[in-house]
Amino acid sequence: MKLSTLSTILLMVSTTTVYAELQDGKDLYEKAGPNAAFIRMVSLNNATIKATIEGEVLKTDGLCSISRTRPVAAGERVLQGEGWLWQHKLTSGEIYTVIVDGKQTSEIAAPLNRDPMKANFEVFNLQTSSNLDVATVAGKRSVFEAIPARSRAQRSLNPLRVELQISGESNSIAIDPIAFARGKTTSLMVCGGENTLASNFTTE
Repeated sequence: MKLSTLSTILLMVSTTTVYAELQDGKDLYEKAGPNAAFIRMVSLNNATIKATIEGEVLKTDGLCSISRTRPVAAGERVLQGEGWLWQHKLTSGEIYTVIVDGKQTSEIAAPLNRDPMKANFEVFNLQTSSNLDVATVAGKRSVFEAIPARSRAQRSLNPLRVELQISGESNSIAIDPIAFARGKTTSLMVCGGENTLASNFTTE
């Protein structure tokens, strides 16, 4: 086999592997390239929601559920759902969390800020009016305090497994233990009204 032919085959295998890793969400941010923006969707109701953007499909499966994060080219983009659309000019290096509440949409945008040597933790308070506190269950150690409604807080921490309690102004719940991993980002979504809280998290 000629060297040039072998090199071509290796390049094809390498390209296929990178594409597969990107599709699986592995090394998503590193593989996407410097000009990419990132988008995901979270639902504030119990319905299954599907939407498309630049040929990519985002899907949620109920209250406070989160879609996979997808890289898209920066610029003016449209996320199209059934009976609604979200249009925004995306900036490279930023991640957009699109909040879908029936036919209404809004977003929380933030620079992509990940520490490769630490675990990265972000909390989205998607309540409409109540501040949110996050603390460890065992030691009652504060992780975040008074996150305003419809906003996001982020920090880096050492990799560990911990059970957390989230508290609104009138109620609180404990959530399943989270294993924080080095170089990964865990996103915790907290939804709810005056008397109830719901949560969901994902790690990418």
